[in-house]
Amino acid sequence: MAAFKNEGTLEDTMSLTVGLDTNILCYCLDPAFPEHGKLKDLLLNLSSDNRVAINPTILHETYHTLVFGQK
Repeated sequence: MAAFKNEGTLEDTMSLTVGLDTNILCYCLDPAFPEHGKLKDLLLNLSSDNRVAINPTILHETYHTLVFGQK
């Protein structure tokens, strides 16, 4: 059984938790969206360690949107 070791305080953890929806992630990644200009650096600015967590559903939806295009 694996143990989870929390290195920071609850406040540190809470301040680093950010939820991204599919549309925001697509805007960040694809210059074809008009919103890209405002959000292109969002992923880099979310964490000082350049680390974000995305759930599998959001990742799948983003992949599908970017690979198969907008309709």
